[in-house]
Order: sequence, then C-alpha cells, then structure tokens
Amino acid sequence: MDGASHLEANQVRKDRRRNNASTLTGYAVLRYGYEDVVHNPQKVVDEVWQVLRGRVIH
Repeated sequence: MDGASHLEANQVRKDRRRNNASTLTGYAVLRYGYEDVVHNPQKVVDEVWQVLRGRVIH
C-alpha cells in the first residue's frame, strides 16, 4: 500500500525500479493507495484473487 511519500519524484523512480525488478523475476506487482484499501477493499481483494488464479477479468 502506497502512502503520500510514494508521490515524491525520487520515491516514484525507486518504486518503478523495484516493480520492474519484481516483474522480471516473475512476481506480479499490484499497488494500491490508502483510499483504495479503505474505501474499496473488495475491489482490492478481487484483483489479488484474480492474480492468484492466473487470470484477469475486465
């Protein structure tokens, strides 16, 4: 879950590098902000389950 510090330019670059490295090694990276988790938790859970099941529903 990303907080306000993840909007700062240096942190955005660091997060991008870390996400790319994770993807290149086979990890799925989902990123959510506080608002997503608090105000729409079911959507977050549904998306995590979609990844764990190996499919994405549009």
